[in-house]
Amino acid sequence: MRKIETQTRPVSPELDAAGRSAPLSVEIVVTPSASLLTIVAVQDVFRSANRMHGTDLYRVRIATVSGGRVCCANGMWVEPDLSVAQIARPDVLVVVLSYEQPAPIRQPIIDAIRRSFRAGGRVCGCDLGVCLLIEAGITGDAPVSCHWEAAKSLEERYPDISFNSEPSSVHGRVHSCGGFLAGTPMAIEIVREQFGAQLSSAVETELLFSRPGIAQTSKDAPDPPSRAAHEDMLDRTRALMRAHIEDPLDIATIARRLGVSRRKLEYLCQRRLGMSPGQLFLKIRLERARDLLLYSRLPVVEIAIICGFTAPSAFSKSFGQAFGISPRNYRGRFRDTAQRPVLYR
Repeated sequence: MRKIETQTRPVSPELDAAGRSAPLSVEIVVTPSASLLTIVAVQDVFRSANRMHGTDLYRVRIATVSGGRVCCANGMWVEPDLSVAQIARPDVLVVVLSYEQPAPIRQPIIDAIRRSFRAGGRVCGCDLGVCLLIEAGITGDAPVSCHWEAAKSLEERYPDISFNSEPSSVHGRVHSCGGFLAGTPMAIEIVREQFGAQLSSAVETELLFSRPGIAQTSKDAPDPPSRAAHEDMLDRTRALMRAHIEDPLDIATIARRLGVSRRKLEYLCQRRLGMSPGQLFLKIRLERARDLLLYSRLPVVEIAIICGFTAPSAFSKSFGQAFGISPRNYRGRFRDTAQRPVLYR
């Protein structure tokens, strides 16, 4: 993927003909089945900045590839202000992509990303929108944020790109986030960089946004030591299992590597999770298979091998028992829709 040469643009607003500050342009590209929550999480930050400042610092517009309305994942329709081809030199370009889209939708957006970045604007990718940033060649060597659900598949699709677990990341003029509510801190960071911490703090206050994490109330009590130790053991168990999805370890080996007896591990999993270690491991492997079916183009047979199944028939049987549908039919039914079914049990 080629890198894009760019020019530098001042972050302060330009002056209009009357000598007043013209608003910075924010173009939000919305694709079919995009998350409306992501769109609003980004959009309302810039609108709040306008309200908190008392002037129109930002002009926010919605764009679609065709210029026509699109249906979001929740069934609500979004009416655009312009088409992607009409995007010229936005100060901020935000791409909201929640599901795989065909080339006729992807390529015009990639072209708009390159145009905007060359012109010195900030470019943001939300959820799978980060894929288009990568394909446009603007991410460089910096770590990219994405939704945790798609992380493993994207690492395999883009082996030269480093993905992190942060809700949002920024490197120069390239912003990325996992989508949904992570769009809010991403947009707040843009406001902070362009207009300072005082305004971004005011936006956080208005939107009831708290960082980092959720504040602890007076009635919240820390976990007792035994509970914390159990959660730590379960976290280590899951991590070890995820590290050996392709070459599954037997439960005795897992217990030995964790430094506990098999009986204690079985008791802990049953008591805390309501399932045996073997059932937990199978669930982790099937969830990985589900992600690959949704986010990769790998054949079903190859996914079975990656997820530790020695025979495709065994994979299909286990997957069908968990999801109530075969792997092939699951991919065909849900990959290009707004649904992401979880394990049935």
